[in-house]
This record gives sequence, C-alpha cells and structure tokens, in this order.
Amino acid sequence: MAARISWWWCGLVTFTLPGRQSAQLEMFDVAGRRRLVMDVADLRPGRHSIALARGGTPTNGIYMMELTQGARFATRKAVLLR
Repeated sequence: MAARISWWWCGLVTFTLPGRQSAQLEMFDVAGRRRLVMDVADLRPGRHSIALARGGTPTNGIYMMELTQGARFATRKAVLLR
C-alpha cells in the first residue's frame, strides 16, 4: 500500500501513512521551489490531518503536496485561496 494524500481543505492536509517509517510532507510551488517541509515522523500508521499553518503559512497559489515515507510517495495538486 502506498502513502496517500487524501484531502486538502481549509488549511488541513489529510493523509494516510501505511507503515511506521519516518515520513515527510512537502509543498512545492508551480516553479518547483519547496515552500514548506513538515516532518511527520512522530505519527503512527493510519489517517492523519495536519493544519497547514503548523509548518508556516504560504501565500495564495497552486501547489504540489508530496508525502514521502520510505520508498513510497504520493503527490497531489492543491490550490490555496484565502
């Protein structure tokens, strides 16, 4: 089972971690610049929701969210409008 980002809503990112390996959630702008990195290594396997503000508050725009855990990864497009 692959790591999965399943939801983006109102500043929350919801994702599922399939295993106990350390994991990282990153956010990239459309130019490929990393805008946010959140270490989620302390979370156990299962579904989790994290407030985007935990890692800093990005500006409005289109972003790619990438969740990596071991050799598994998931990428999802996100639009941030306030």
